[in-house]
Amino acid sequence: MKKQTLTLSEFITQIQAGHYSDYSIKKINGKNTPVSKRDRRRTNNLE
Repeated sequence: MKKQTLTLSEFITQIQAGHYSDYSIKKINGKNTPVSKRDRRRTNNLE
């Protein structure tokens, strides 16, 4: 896959279209915000 830089808006649209399955969108402080989905590894998840 070719590397590309996306704006926040483009990234959110791509996540919603299912192109980034490791991410989801959450509403934080009234704004749509991309967040990575949790997995079983404790070392790469925010707590």
